Amino acid sequence: MDAETIKSLGFPIAATCGLAWYIWRVTRFLLTDLKASIEEMKDIVIQLINAKNDQSKVLSNVETRIAEVREQQRNIVSEFRMKKNG
Repeated sequence: MDAETIKSLGFPIAATCGLAWYIWRVTRFLLTDLKASIEEMKDIVIQLINAKNDQSKVLSNVETRIAEVREQQRNIVSEFRMKKNG
């Protein structure tokens, strides 16, 4: 906006036009650029959740295997003690 526009319309009208243009630009940014960024972040979060779930499954499998090995060790020690005492 130039000085001629402000003189012909008046400052309140010119300021309102400028504010309307600013609101339009912000709304356009929110609906296009920001929405695309949010979608991208959503995809990243989904991938992170999937990776976390996969790691949880692996950890659960490791814990199960450790429990099995400990049980085998208890059985072996128990058998050894029975042979030693018997």
